[in-house]
Amino acid sequence: MDLCKKEEGLNAERKGTVFSKPEYPVNVIKEKQAFYVMVLLFIVILCFIVSASGCIGDREPVSQEGQLNLTVIPAKNRVAEGEIFDIELVLKNTGNKSVNVWKLMEQISYDINFVDSNGSYVPYICGVLERLLLTNKALVELQPGESLKISQDSSCWALPPGEYTLFAEYHTSDGKYF
Repeated sequence: MDLCKKEEGLNAERKGTVFSKPEYPVNVIKEKQAFYVMVLLFIVILCFIVSASGCIGDREPVSQEGQLNLTVIPAKNRVAEGEIFDIELVLKNTGNKSVNVWKLMEQISYDINFVDSNGSYVPYICGVLERLLLTNKALVELQPGESLKISQDSSCWALPPGEYTLFAEYHTSDGKYF
């Protein structure tokens, strides 16, 4: 009976007491530091690999060689002051390969300009709220000999009496224009 009472006494003492393995705090801290250093090193190496090879799924833009001709055709060579006239733009693939080009979109993929006899540009008065970034949705493939045409009227320029040079610029995907 003494043994049973002794065991019950021990169980009563142990009740509510949590027992664990004795740990060495210095070793636990060193293990955590080593783990964090390895995680940080892994992140740095991963960032280096991604930056060196480019983002996963990204593709470098492919440059195309092609021959394009942009023609500006005013409906009239002489107009009265304030008279509105049409201006036609024709972008033609004159090369022997198909070429992806931006669709003709006013003040986005092309600009029409008037320059007076003093060399000053006539302001575009219709205003552009924002020049949008051109995406693949704005691309069209021009086969050799094919062309895009667009007609725009001259109402976006206030042309006082005088002589003007009319020209247009077509913007390519790499920021060049012709």
